[in-house]
Amino acid sequence: AGGSTNAASHSIEREFDDIVAVVGHIGGPLDILAHSYGALCTIGAAPRLAKVDRIVLYEPPLNPPGSDIPDRIDQCVAKGDLEGGLRIFLTQVGVTEAEFERLRALPNWPERLTIVPSIPREFRAVRALTFAPEHLGRISTRILLLLGSDSPPYFGEAIELFARGLPNADV
Repeated sequence: AGGSTNAASHSIEREFDDIVAVVGHIGGPLDILAHSYGALCTIGAAPRLAKVDRIVLYEPPLNPPGSDIPDRIDQCVAKGDLEGGLRIFLTQVGVTEAEFERLRALPNWPERLTIVPSIPREFRAVRALTFAPEHLGRISTRILLLLGSDSPPYFGEAIELFARGLPNADV
């Protein structure tokens, strides 16, 4: 797990800035592969990523359903039930009970639990996030949008929106 913690001063736009800073530090040319929340942050940063040749985005989650999900996860966190909070979140994104148990058996499970307190704020940020057509139109980088075959419908809706708005995207 990274060293970042949950903070009241967090904003998703600062995460866009973080991507720009990391890419600037690494130099280029380079490619980016981003999944879920990271895919949205990459789209947010993309107009400022001059040294990036290609971007692959897997299931950016615009407009996820379940407006009570962040509150339910917050309640679990307040009780110290990080596993319960993660179960709520993973079930929301389409993880079955059998898949949840397989994830639970992996050695990185304790690290997964450390991110649970940040999930509600990220979920709320995603629900509030929109990308203006002008923003998407400024992204000239080649982008490949990927969608899982068994993913919840809102992932496909996001892929369609981005495919229409990004000038150099393939699905």
